[in-house]
Amino acid sequence: MREILGVKMYNVKEVTEILGVTTQTVRLYIKQRKLKAVRIGKPYFISEDAIKFYITGGLNTPDSPEKKEETDSKQSVPSKHKNKISTKTALLP
Repeated sequence: MREILGVKMYNVKEVTEILGVTTQTVRLYIKQRKLKAVRIGKPYFISEDAIKFYITGGLNTPDSPEKKEETDSKQSVPSKHKNKISTKTALLP
C-alpha cells in the first residue's frame, strides 16, 4: 500500500489478497471497468475508495457523489406527472 497525495493506493497483487481473487481476475475487473484503477508508470493502482465501492456493489456511500446524483435525479419527478401516470393506469381495462 502506498499513500499518494493522502489517498491510500493498492497495487494489483495487494487487491488480489483483499478480494481473494487472482491477479488475472483483478485485471479483468479493471478492463471491464468493474474496478476503477489508474496507471502510474507501468503498474495499475486502485484506491481504497474504489475497492470499497466494488465490495459494496456500488451502494450509496458518503464518498460516492455519482450515486448521490443518481438518487437525487430519481426523486426530482414533479408530483403533477405522477398523478397523470396513475390516472392513465387506472383507466386501462
